[in-house]
Amino acid sequence: MIDNWNNILETSLRELQNEYSNDNRMIINEHDLKYKVRQYIEKEANTENDILVKPEVPWYDKDSSELRPKFYFDLTIFRDSLFQLRLRDRELRRKGYYYNDNSLAIMMKFVKPTFNFAEIEEDIAKLKVFADETKSQSNQHKPILIIGITDELLYELTENKIISSLKSYDNEFLLRLTIFYFNQTKFERLDSGQ
Repeated sequence: MIDNWNNILETSLRELQNEYSNDNRMIINEHDLKYKVRQYIEKEANTENDILVKPEVPWYDKDSSELRPKFYFDLTIFRDSLFQLRLRDRELRRKGYYYNDNSLAIMMKFVKPTFNFAEIEEDIAKLKVFADETKSQSNQHKPILIIGITDELLYELTENKIISSLKSYDNEFLLRLTIFYFNQTKFERLDSGQ
C-alpha cells in the first residue's frame, strides 16, 4: 500500500509540476503548494487505493505527560477505511483521531527569494524523529519531503542544501526517506538510500 500511495503522490506531483510550468502564478507561496498537492492527490483517491488526505496532523511528544504536539505534518495520507474520530476527553469535549495503520507523513516547503534554507534541515530532522519513532513499523510509515521551487538558481541551491543536509543521517533513515523537488522545468525524486 505504501508503495502504491507513493506512486500516486509522484503522479500527482508530476501533474502539478506540468501545470505549474504553464502558469507560474499557480503556486506563489507554501500555502498554495500545500493546497495544490492535496487537491491533486484527492483527484486520485478512490475506494481501491483507500486514500484520505489530512492537513496539519500533529505528531505528539511521547515523552511529555501532557501529550503536546512536537510538530505538525503539512499533509498526511491515511487509509480512509480505518480512520476514526472519537471523543478523546469527555470532560473537555475534545475529539481526537485514532489510527494505527499505513501512512505517508509529508513535510513541504516552497523556495522563493528570501527563503531560509535552514527550514529544509528542520523538516528533515522532524521526519527523522517520525522515522525513529515508527522504526518497528517501518514498512507501514513513509517520511516524505516535498519542495516546490520558483526558479533555476534556487533549484540548484535547494539541491545542494538537500545533499549537504542528508550527509549526517544514517542509511536506515535514508532508505525510508523520499524527497520530491521541482520547479517549472525540472522534477526530481530522490530516494536517498538507493
